[in-house]
Amino acid sequence: MSESPIRVERGATGFWDRRTGPLPTLDPARVRQACWAAAAPMRATTSDVSPGYPASFTCTELRASDGRLTAVVVAHLHLPLITLACVPPAFGGPPTAIVPQPAWAEVFEAFDFAVLDDAMLRTPLAQVDLSALPAVEREQARQWKPATLGDLLFNWWD
Repeated sequence: MSESPIRVERGATGFWDRRTGPLPTLDPARVRQACWAAAAPMRATTSDVSPGYPASFTCTELRASDGRLTAVVVAHLHLPLITLACVPPAFGGPPTAIVPQPAWAEVFEAFDFAVLDDAMLRTPLAQVDLSALPAVEREQARQWKPATLGDLLFNWWD
């Protein structure tokens, strides 16, 4: 029996129009609280390294007490989705060098975030259910031609 495709919801691309109205926005305070909760047991610090417009995501670095980078929390701006990367995404690209899911990633689930692993982000877009996306988002996906789920969700489209 084959697995059903991953379904993405409205807001996945970050685009909207007058017909669909503005997208929901994740509360930045919720993202910060989840990062602080993940960092506290490790005695790590957090710092925002957000890429800015037109990225569809924000980034927060978690650094160990010795200054070593533990992970970069990459949070989608509109959907409760995160991934954990070894380095901040390079301009124009999706997160890469995804950290294998550490036990402390469960903290994010307690804040109702889905933690996407490398295998999920590399899912070919042909295997992703886009039916919940409004026309404006499907059109953007056709224009930008993302190859994977990670390319679709964590993008720099404008």
